[in-house]
Amino acid sequence: MRVLLLTEPAMHTDPTDTRLARLVGAVAPLGDVTLLLAGDIGSLNVQRIAAWTGVTELLVATHPTRTDGSAEQIAAWIVALAGQFSHIAAATSTLGAAVMPRVAAMLDRPLLTGVQTICSADTFVRPVLTGNALATVRVHGTPVCLTLQPAGFTPAQPHTPTTASIRHLTPAATIHAQWARLLTCTPIPPSKRP
Repeated sequence: MRVLLLTEPAMHTDPTDTRLARLVGAVAPLGDVTLLLAGDIGSLNVQRIAAWTGVTELLVATHPTRTDGSAEQIAAWIVALAGQFSHIAAATSTLGAAVMPRVAAMLDRPLLTGVQTICSADTFVRPVLTGNALATVRVHGTPVCLTLQPAGFTPAQPHTPTTASIRHLTPAATIHAQWARLLTCTPIPPSKRP
């Protein structure tokens, strides 16, 4: 099994930020971890980003004309890659909350949000009732789309030198078509109500 983990440039700029280590530690038992770094990476050290135990590949996705890393653009990248992965995960953050519902909808898959414990490849514990209770949820089929609360997981250990391969992705026609589909507005029929 392979896991695609969406990372944010903000996770890599602060050396005291442990979110990436905790996310990698959470999904590493599910299989080989591929990190997706989308958006404007600027001068980030991609070798250092991929240096975690369990990470086998780092995908750097940048668009030649857009650097904002909009949710629609990132969702189109992920959907284009989804067939290779059994799980697609992101942090429960602003970016994860914007991208993952789009990905799940385009793949016609359920989305598990705020996962606190990974029991097995298809069983997860997440909060319900505004966090007042926890539910154990089983998901059938792949890919499994989920957002994780990083604070509840044990951080992965750094692995130097990195053994992960680094690939730079360029946009393909399928990505542009999916992105255009997301940006197409559906007209709202006029209403006779005031």
